[in-house]
Amino acid sequence: MSEGSCTEDTIQADKQDRTAYQICSDGKFESYSCPYGLVYIPSKRRCERDSVIDGERYETCKESGGPTGYRADPNDCHKFYQCAHGKWVSKACPDKLYWNMEKTTCDWLPDDDSCKNRITHVLL
Repeated sequence: MSEGSCTEDTIQADKQDRTAYQICSDGKFESYSCPYGLVYIPSKRRCERDSVIDGERYETCKESGGPTGYRADPNDCHKFYQCAHGKWVSKACPDKLYWNMEKTTCDWLPDDDSCKNRITHVLL
């Protein structure tokens, strides 16, 4: 087999994009993308909904500044998710601070009790 050739019907995951994969056809890999909202699961050789597989979240994202590059943790005001290299990465604010989605930064706790019931790691 010459360099750049492949075995017919071989499938490989894209190393940079979890929503993409390649299939060998006529000795060359052709690129394909999963339908919106799905990711390619190499062990299953198919696209599936975003899910936790082998302890890792396979939901993809596109890096950007502002609110679209972040998500608040729905269970803990102290935590948030940031898009990094195409996937959501869990992060935590320093003690006594909470994630302020409007400002997209860690901030002092609000005066009301709106998120204190969701904080698990902040020393109050």
